[in-house]
Amino acid sequence: MRGVVLTVIGLACSASSAPAQDSYGWAAKVFRTSDDRIPTGHDFGTVPKGAVLQHRFPITNIYAVPLQISWRVSCGCVSAVATPQVLEPRQSGYLDISMDTMRFNGPKSVDLYVTVANQQYSSTAVFKITGNCRLDVTMEPGTVAFGVVPQGHSASREVLVRYAGGMNWQMTGAAPGDPAPFDVKLQEAYRQAGQVGYRVQLALKPDAAPGTYKGDMQLVSNDPQSRLVPIPYEVTVQPSLAVMPETSKIGSKIGETQMRKVLVKASKPFKILSVEGQGDGLIVEVPSVALPVQTLTIKFTPANGQTGPIEKLLTIKTDLDGGSTITTKVEATIQPQ
Repeated sequence: MRGVVLTVIGLACSASSAPAQDSYGWAAKVFRTSDDRIPTGHDFGTVPKGAVLQHRFPITNIYAVPLQISWRVSCGCVSAVATPQVLEPRQSGYLDISMDTMRFNGPKSVDLYVTVANQQYSSTAVFKITGNCRLDVTMEPGTVAFGVVPQGHSASREVLVRYAGGMNWQMTGAAPGDPAPFDVKLQEAYRQAGQVGYRVQLALKPDAAPGTYKGDMQLVSNDPQSRLVPIPYEVTVQPSLAVMPETSKIGSKIGETQMRKVLVKASKPFKILSVEGQGDGLIVEVPSVALPVQTLTIKFTPANGQTGPIEKLLTIKTDLDGGSTITTKVEATIQPQ
């Protein structure tokens, strides 16, 4: 069993204004989901001993001021990490929750206090994190950790799940509709009186989109009291191309040249074939050799008659995978002489 606890703390404050201090927890609003719910907890359900459980709460700063995220817990078996710790207005991030089943047995309920603050005000939302650690099922290691995997590459990891008890315990595969980006293979490692072990292999799907994935993949067992066995995982799928920064901001005057550097990264050496979108005083200089990290030099010289803001979208074409492309934006503000 798994689910979301929806004990909403009261809210006060408009989305467009700076938050004010109150006793109801306006911090909960930054956790509002796309379907307009405010989850203030998570139930991991019944879980194996040894699992380090993972859950991710999206966060969006809906206010007009930067917000700092901090937290404290009522039990050391739960930890949290906010990425980033300071959210700029309209910026999104994540609060990643971990629950270590090696630190408790049976049912457990932990209060996680998440404080959202700016220079003047603060507010705290309370999350209820729950789980039921069963002792007859164990797993090793506690999390299937992939690290960083380039997009389109294959990768697999294995975990050993053990059962000790009186039933003829079996696992049959992944739960239908599980959103985890893996294919699953089960191999029975041993079976004897009162004991059975399974080797569970998670293979990253080759079409997994770039991003960081954390959660638990649900496997199905024949246990009528607890059919699902969660397998925690974490993996970062690195895009085949990445650009930093995604937006370059330039301020310039007529006849004055400003320069910015843009990095384009890949998992192997590549060449830049062309950059589309140049013109109106903006040119891009690119290296001519194959490198895993390419440094582009953007030069902008506004001409007579250009004033105010200008926005350019540059499309960078490479020789990777038959011509993979990536875009970067240039925003320039031309000041009068």
